[in-house]
Amino acid sequence: MPVLPKVSLIISNFNGRDMLRDCVNSLRELDYPSYEVIVVDAASTDGTPDMIKTEFPEVILVESKRKVGVGQAINIGLEKSTGEIIAFDLNNDELFPKSWLRTLVDELLLTDKKKVVGGTRLIYQPSGIVDSAGVKRNIFGQEMQVDAGKRISTLPTKPQEVDYVGCPVFHRTLLDEIKKNQNSSEYCDEKYIFYFEDTDFCEIAKRLGYKILNVYSAVSYHRRSATVTTISAKAYYYLKRGRIRFMIKYFSPIRLFFGSMWWFSTALFDAVWYSASIQRLLRHSGFQKTGWEPRTHAVIEAIYWNLTNIRDHFKARKVCNGLQVIQSHSQKLGNI
Repeated sequence: MPVLPKVSLIISNFNGRDMLRDCVNSLRELDYPSYEVIVVDAASTDGTPDMIKTEFPEVILVESKRKVGVGQAINIGLEKSTGEIIAFDLNNDELFPKSWLRTLVDELLLTDKKKVVGGTRLIYQPSGIVDSAGVKRNIFGQEMQVDAGKRISTLPTKPQEVDYVGCPVFHRTLLDEIKKNQNSSEYCDEKYIFYFEDTDFCEIAKRLGYKILNVYSAVSYHRRSATVTTISAKAYYYLKRGRIRFMIKYFSPIRLFFGSMWWFSTALFDAVWYSASIQRLLRHSGFQKTGWEPRTHAVIEAIYWNLTNIRDHFKARKVCNGLQVIQSHSQKLGNI
């Protein structure tokens, strides 16, 4: 039997001590022979570093002196990693069955190495309801969770090609290609503080000729999605901010135009809908749902941040267009 390659599992964390404990405990039980767990902690104040040192001495803990975004945390973890295969962006609120990693690596090792794989996230508890089986993007740039809300038992067993997966698993050689073709020390775009770092990484991989595949049989359990139906204004800001940057970096001029029209129309609606006056009116009328927060300022701040960083966006776009040229050239060579 061939020796399976070592895998590096990278988790970014901030003040998620109790959830992280459960997550790492589940990773301890994986039926894979050789892997390392790397936790990059973004200056947590809840005792996370001490918990890792005391309860999980085998875990590689990287303590940041200050808060860092998810993209930067992943880059730090990648620099510390030693595995031939990498898996990053594991959620600290996620639980992993024994067979999760072995199933993904088995798929990754089949024939063509030019692929990135990810698993199916189920809503926590043994309901069998899918949280996400990868993500696809429509013409306007809106992300749609594949097969969300369906039962895992009703879905196909064959891997499906998607636009991105939330926890990408890939050969280390992809990192070498990214560094070479981007002429940058960053593997993940560090402008993404929260959201879109995985989306961006998979898009780069696609432009380098990689397929992005969701492996239905590699399941994990996502705890937070079972209870949280809304996001905070701060998270909402980073979501809107990241989507604009992503669109500018990767969309063709025509798609960028229509995507921008769609984004600004929905952003304008959100700005009005979540304004304090409308929320007061809804509460007075009895239609207000608990957990809703005014997000008008989040939308405005997201637009303002992107305007102030527009030069960097187009600089990144130029590099990404170069990756597209590389992909097209390699495809032409393959057709000769």
